[in-house]
Amino acid sequence: MTPLARRALFYTVALALTTAAFTSVYTLGMTHLEERPRAWYQALEVVIQSFTTTGYGEDAPWGTLQMNLFVIVMQLTGIGFILSAVDIFVVPWLKQTLQPSAPTTHPDIEDHVVICGHTDRTEVFIQDLVAQDHPYVLLVPDKQEAGQLHEEGYTVVAGSPESVPALHGVHIGTARALVADVADDANASITLAAREAHAACTVITFVKDVALARYHRAAGADTVLSPRQLVGTELGVSARESGPASAAVVIAGYGEAGQAAYTTLQDTEATITVLDIEDQPGVDVVGDARTPQVLKEAGLTQADAFIVTLGNDTTATFTTLIARSLCPDLTIVVRADANDMTENLRRAGADEIRSLDNVSGHMLTEALFRDDFAPPGPYDSVRTNRPVRSS
Repeated sequence: MTPLARRALFYTVALALTTAAFTSVYTLGMTHLEERPRAWYQALEVVIQSFTTTGYGEDAPWGTLQMNLFVIVMQLTGIGFILSAVDIFVVPWLKQTLQPSAPTTHPDIEDHVVICGHTDRTEVFIQDLVAQDHPYVLLVPDKQEAGQLHEEGYTVVAGSPESVPALHGVHIGTARALVADVADDANASITLAAREAHAACTVITFVKDVALARYHRAAGADTVLSPRQLVGTELGVSARESGPASAAVVIAGYGEAGQAAYTTLQDTEATITVLDIEDQPGVDVVGDARTPQVLKEAGLTQADAFIVTLGNDTTATFTTLIARSLCPDLTIVVRADANDMTENLRRAGADEIRSLDNVSGHMLTEALFRDDFAPPGPYDSVRTNRPVRSS
């Protein structure tokens, strides 16, 4: 039994028992207190009149204190039942009636992209598709989210992307590709379902934990994208192109993005120093990048470029601020996890900001449409025209 059904049942039983009890008490009160006996059905009518606030007819007024107090209790109880009925029955009905709903299937369509999950990076991808007038269908499991997206004008279908029938409902058999961007384990499950629904479909998945990429491939994914690796590679390219051939580069943060940036710079003549909060293979200086002395130990004051790939945007912003105050002419390239933090990073002194979502979304566009159209470039990075400041 659903929660709504349980509440409705409880309400009905409570109303019936309360009505019966009040009818009995009213009958006794009119007989023994008012000395105006009433049949049970007459008493029931007065109780219903009281509950519905429609009046009392010839029974009013009552002469005794007890009966007047009892009638007041009936009136208040009736108001309580009315308000409860609104909450239990009317409000859910209005929500169900007025809430926007998305379709569960889509009309015939072909050469489209099936996008499983709506995230910031798939939003960037959708904007690329819309700009090129290329068809897509969002497949979203949450009906409320799907309804809201439908109301906002997205091409969306409500259904589980892990379900073969739902995939047939968005015509995966005629799709150009399927993109899975939910949780790592769910993306693998979606891939299995997609292979069952249409074995020849191109499947591209995103993976947060790069160690799980091989399992996506085992499930049948054609391409597995790691957003942080993608951004790290772009950061390395930016640092390489912005400085001299034998530049000195400091990398703050040696996670997936930092390692990818390091790999990109390895085949150059750049001198690379890696700074991280934890001691691990590949790290040259251990310490907090927000500490000026640690940055100096990493050779920042002699560096040509500084790559910032730290755990969160707030830390990256403060680190950028400190680095800029230490080195006014340093080229600073920063990874931003959230698009709305790019302005703060710019104010802090970053020369170039690579948004995780923008890079991932545009690279997805490039992966699918290499020969047809290109995304805004380079991957919608943010280049700033910062003033040169003295230390």
